[in-house]
Amino acid sequence: MDRRRWRAFGIVVQVVVLGGIGAAVGVSGARAVAGPAEDAAARARVASLTARVREWFDARKRLVRVDCPKCRGWGRVEDRSGRGATCPRCDGAKQVLASDAYRKVHYDFMSPAYRGRDGAMDAANAAYKEANAARRDALYVNAYRIDRVELVGVNGGSAWVFEGTDSVSRESRWLQLTDPATKKPQWFVYGPETDGAWPPPDAAPPIPEGPLPKREPLAAAELDALRKAVRDAGIVPAVEGARREHGEVVVALFDGAPTDRRALDANAEACVFRLTGVVLAALPDAPAVRVEFLARWRDKFGTVTKRPYRTALLSRAHHAKIVPERLAPEELLALFAWSDVQPEGEVLWWKD
Repeated sequence: MDRRRWRAFGIVVQVVVLGGIGAAVGVSGARAVAGPAEDAAARARVASLTARVREWFDARKRLVRVDCPKCRGWGRVEDRSGRGATCPRCDGAKQVLASDAYRKVHYDFMSPAYRGRDGAMDAANAAYKEANAARRDALYVNAYRIDRVELVGVNGGSAWVFEGTDSVSRESRWLQLTDPATKKPQWFVYGPETDGAWPPPDAAPPIPEGPLPKREPLAAAELDALRKAVRDAGIVPAVEGARREHGEVVVALFDGAPTDRRALDANAEACVFRLTGVVLAALPDAPAVRVEFLARWRDKFGTVTKRPYRTALLSRAHHAKIVPERLAPEELLALFAWSDVQPEGEVLWWKD
């Protein structure tokens, strides 16, 4: 067994290479053999989490007292009559806890489910006032050094960081979820109040070793039955085709109605869980389902073709564990392995 070590963003990512076939990459818990593509994807996720951890800790270093923005550090302001009065923002203290850093650390970095709670912003404002009155925030650090970062389950991560002069690193927990603002994966600080049990579920099982199965279109009778099941379920995008490939059933869907990327994503995310359930029920031998969401792509010559623009993968084993009514939409979508597709030199096109 050969052991190799990669360095990413100043930390060490350990990869165990087994017989030149594959590797188990920085994932805590049960480690599965993965191929080069999965290896690279895991290292990219570790790198993105490391960058996000650095950003969070840099914001924590800015949790200091600054000149009050209202009185500019004088402690007094003019009232409407022109007479001097105690500044209402700092109460004459001349300085306040940096509100931009506080919001970043305690609100912006929290998960969509945490920020989506009723009264979440009001609670954050009240917590800021308490921290300002205490003159120091509990999460302030004057220095930090990342010890290590690991992936946990299908969408989690843990970062161990030396804070200040600590000789033992402390763990922070993270979840990679779809950011509602950008519709792209982003790492957020895990909160046990809103983000479910820790650790997250394990990643989907890898492709078995040995020769890969060939691409095999579904039999005509199977495809017809699948199309009928999808229609009967009230799922709007039409099934363009389906095949067995790499131990998965790949189903291609096309929705011609959206006129922009936001609507395209919204339609895909609205149906992906129901569709996966329909496919697994219709094809009992399918160990996993990969949904290919098709879109119109236009090349530099003006030719328009239907191609995948986004895919979503979920295994039968994971689907059987999901209790959707107990999950926020973002949590449900995060259980899928999403991939964006960008054909070189082509752009999305909204007309036939």
